[in-house]
Amino acid sequence: MKADTRHLGVSFCEGKIRLAEVEHGRKFELLTLAESKSSLDFGQAGMHLQADHPQLGTMVRELGDALKRNKVAARQISFALPSDSIFLNVLPLDTSLKGPRLSAHLQWELLQHHPEATEKDFIVDAPRLGDAEPGVTFSLLVAVRRGMIGFLQKTAQQLKLTVQAVDVDHFAAEETVRLNYPEIKGHTVLLATVRSSGVNVSALHDGHLVDYRFFSTHSVAEVIPKLTDYLKHFQQREGAETPQAIFLAGITLPPDLVKELRSQASIQALTVNALRKLKVTGKFYKPFVEESYPFAAAIGLALRASQ
Repeated sequence: MKADTRHLGVSFCEGKIRLAEVEHGRKFELLTLAESKSSLDFGQAGMHLQADHPQLGTMVRELGDALKRNKVAARQISFALPSDSIFLNVLPLDTSLKGPRLSAHLQWELLQHHPEATEKDFIVDAPRLGDAEPGVTFSLLVAVRRGMIGFLQKTAQQLKLTVQAVDVDHFAAEETVRLNYPEIKGHTVLLATVRSSGVNVSALHDGHLVDYRFFSTHSVAEVIPKLTDYLKHFQQREGAETPQAIFLAGITLPPDLVKELRSQASIQALTVNALRKLKVTGKFYKPFVEESYPFAAAIGLALRASQ
């Protein structure tokens, strides 16, 4: 196996760095699945990060130690950032907005929420989700601070790695769902990624993102009512297909949460089996294999890096 056919996905979640290394050959082959501690909280520190941030050395050391300890050979790396370090907002847009006019409008929308920022502080995108009414479409405004991108690029540079992609952890996990559950093709499903501070939930129709919401929570106990409320909201949308299932990823969940969600929402609910369709090489820590959903974001980026 050549290092240039290997891709590394890295996600950050509440004091942990998660690694997934995938070989891109005739079939995807998982080579590394590992976890280590991190002293950097991207959710809290994200807005302050820059390429010259004082914690750069710490991140280089922690990530470098993890790569060395797990004998990672990939030279291409992708990062999945926690959603609470990124600005995400669903908004209606006039379909006539294009080019510079669209860019100016997105910057204006962003500055309403971050009046202290300048246009140069963020990288902005707005993928379309679907039509709201004739001439109006719903889009997902995604804004990532340039300083945070610079911090990750400098980290990779010092580790002699090439950055392939930087994405939101929730959307990286979507790629894992698409690969491991091909039967969702032609159907609508929900994906929920849970953190202590909230739950991200998106609707995928035929594998494509059609809706997204974030719900703030104070405890994991609030996840079930938030998801059942969202399910009701989504089912009331005009022309919306009833979701076939809810997939869960993110932090380690209480063992009875999925069962309770299945009962209250009256829908199939399951944690993402991130290894279901992957060829697995070697032996990994057994709990990671049995409950692989916390690695959905890292694996999703490792799968997507060569595309």
